Amino acid sequence: MASPTPKKNENENDASRVNPRPRVVIIDSGVHRSHPHILDRVNAAITVGPTVLPDGQLVDDPDQTDRLGHGTCAAAAILEVAPLVELITVKVFHDVPSCPFAHVMTALEWALTELASGEGPTFVNLSLGTTKHEWRAPLTEIVERAVSLAVQFVAPATFNNLPSYPGVVPGVSGVLIDANRPRDEPRFCDEEDHRYWYASPFPRDLPGVPRPANLSGGSMACANVVAYLAARASKP
Repeated sequence: MASPTPKKNENENDASRVNPRPRVVIIDSGVHRSHPHILDRVNAAITVGPTVLPDGQLVDDPDQTDRLGHGTCAAAAILEVAPLVELITVKVFHDVPSCPFAHVMTALEWALTELASGEGPTFVNLSLGTTKHEWRAPLTEIVERAVSLAVQFVAPATFNNLPSYPGVVPGVSGVLIDANRPRDEPRFCDEEDHRYWYASPFPRDLPGVPRPANLSGGSMACANVVAYLAARASKP
């Protein structure tokens, strides 16, 4: 089956660029591109990638409606801190924030193929993981390929106090929550053979909405780490 071709919808000012744009594949529920927190990032570039359907098929989906708001929330968190990135959306969540993990593997394979071409720093933002040990070996193999391509995976290191894959796989930037960290200042920590980031679990605030009422957690902490790394990579 041919790989779906990403479609760009970007407000791009080439004159503002010094380095190639960092590219971020965000595997989530899609992105609502008319949301105010997306529209106000005038220099952002958003490329609509494929959707993994509930039956596991990988297809083009130019609409890619975000029914959950989760992917949009993560994208807004990234764009607020790193407005010059190119976001490439891959949809795996539809009506609920979960899916078979095989669908995530399909998305990761597509992401590696997409990011292997082109210039500039590359990241994969995974708002999810699995605690099932049977996925460790295949995830380790794909992470090793990502490292060889200089593609940086960012994923939660725990879920319900259990190790979460691929976040605990060597070569991945695993993320742990620190509610006291500023959103744009995650803290890096080397622990034995792994690298962890401690990051704020909060996304960009919504006007008139108390922070506890908004989405939060490990997935948003990952978005904050990706934002920090991509912003740093955007600097001359």
